[in-house]
Amino acid sequence: MNLLRKTALTLALGVATATTASANELTIAIVNNGHMINMQKVAEAYTAETGVKLNWVSLEEGVLREQVTSDTATGGV
Repeated sequence: MNLLRKTALTLALGVATATTASANELTIAIVNNGHMINMQKVAEAYTAETGVKLNWVSLEEGVLREQVTSDTATGGV
């Protein structure tokens, strides 16, 4: 369970950091489930170490999937 949280956090933060290396603030969309909610707690260490503020958007899976599909189709960011 702990490994799953660390892996999810590393993946989410790695993608976000790779796309915006000089950002002081990142918005991360996650599925509204226990593992992803716990990831927010673990991410406090990332903020403390880097100073990058993380904004979390938690959505139901279907809503998040629809939003990502729409953004991808329209070239949104």
